[in-house]
Amino acid sequence: RIVVSQICQLVGYKATQLSTLNALTVVATKYLEAMAKSASSLANTSNHTQLNLMDLTLALHHLVTLHTSTLFSISSSGGGIIRDLADFVSFNDEIPFAKPIPHPQITSIPSWASSSSSSSSHVPKWLPRFPDSVISCSVNERK
Repeated sequence: RIVVSQICQLVGYKATQLSTLNALTVVATKYLEAMAKSASSLANTSNHTQLNLMDLTLALHHLVTLHTSTLFSISSSGGGIIRDLADFVSFNDEIPFAKPIPHPQITSIPSWASSSSSSSSHVPKWLPRFPDSVISCSVNERK
């Protein structure tokens, strides 16, 4: 809802009703889901394991052509969509996200190279060490 309210603010609305905001949030979520499914399908069709910019461009093109009348001229390569997005980004000021996005804390596992034990020369140095303490878990038996 935060992003949708920021979009409404960018368009010029000063206030929105909660029911309207919820409805627009559902529409935006469905649109993003459809775009992601289309891009994923296009990547799978092209034998890609990950999406690339061309998959996303073609997915946007497919969604725009589905929901747009034929009166508008849309290039078959999807270049018009990218041009429109570039124009939007260059002419509009960025609205920062309302809340900071938390970054995951990644703890590294010490490798064999950082350990002082030289007795395990058969273990490659890039492998992580075994944990020092054994984690025990208790199992409650059924009666």
